[in-house]
Amino acid sequence: IGAVYRPPSGSGEPVSEQLTFLGEHLASLPVEPSLGRMLVLGAAMGGVEAALTIAAVLSVPDPLLPGPRQDVLLSMGEFCATSDILALVNAFAQYESKRRSEGTRSSTQFARSRFLSPSVLDSVAGIRDQLRDIMTQRGFLASESTKQEGLRFDRNSNRQGLQVALICAAVLNVAHRNSSRNTLLTRAVSDATIHPLSVNSLPPGNQAAWIVYKDLVHTVKPYLRMTTVVSATEVLLFGGSVVADLNLKTCIVDQWILTRGHTQELRYLLRARKILGDLVLHIAADPKRGVESESIRFVDSLLDIIEAPRRHRPQFRELAGNPRWP
Repeated sequence: IGAVYRPPSGSGEPVSEQLTFLGEHLASLPVEPSLGRMLVLGAAMGGVEAALTIAAVLSVPDPLLPGPRQDVLLSMGEFCATSDILALVNAFAQYESKRRSEGTRSSTQFARSRFLSPSVLDSVAGIRDQLRDIMTQRGFLASESTKQEGLRFDRNSNRQGLQVALICAAVLNVAHRNSSRNTLLTRAVSDATIHPLSVNSLPPGNQAAWIVYKDLVHTVKPYLRMTTVVSATEVLLFGGSVVADLNLKTCIVDQWILTRGHTQELRYLLRARKILGDLVLHIAADPKRGVESESIRFVDSLLDIIEAPRRHRPQFRELAGNPRWP
């Protein structure tokens, strides 16, 4: 993920590993490296506040309280119908709003009425605030004296395309639907299903071709927990490693998923991934330098591309396996 510099073989440099600027940032953050890199990516793409909340949500135990399955799913689906993570992010935002405007008693009642643990949501707030302090100290967020300067890192936090991109970068686990058996293929198992308490156990998520997930648990059968519906384009741009062969017009994602596309599409994909990777390293090297206007235009155009299907189909589900670039 660009956190460690290793001298190329035959370069004559001493064979020793050193932390890059990105590695130093990741070492300072009390979260897994993938979440730390997602925080820096969030700053680079103008969504650092969204990244902070997503990282905090992914760092706490399951906040769901016991209740009738249909009632729990109906409640969480009102926050987001295609992502457990975004459902919790949106629920947490409403919980915090209630607490600030009406007090702790009202926010506690709100959480329990939605089958959510107030104590776990309080933990989300604590972790988010801790991460925000560290990101502020390192220049990714504005202090009170430089509030306007920090807006450059948070112009896109409310865009759903940005939020889904950050989830792809954070959880890294990808599943693809086997339509003939109506199960999900993962790197570990070939017959996974979505956990019954996931919002994606119901339509439209239970027919989605691509899913990213936090956990694979084995009980009666292999279940995927904390799932998010994504598109092939989002997986290829923000998910795990991608190796492309332009001659064969193929990509291998996460070392096991084979996808096909036109040569020009793959060139766009590889260029976009490189630009994003370079942008992360650029911001990590000197957060105070900010994001250049050309990079801002690139990020905004990229978000427009991945948001287009969601705008045209509010109950978004990607049934085609190949990305399409304009």
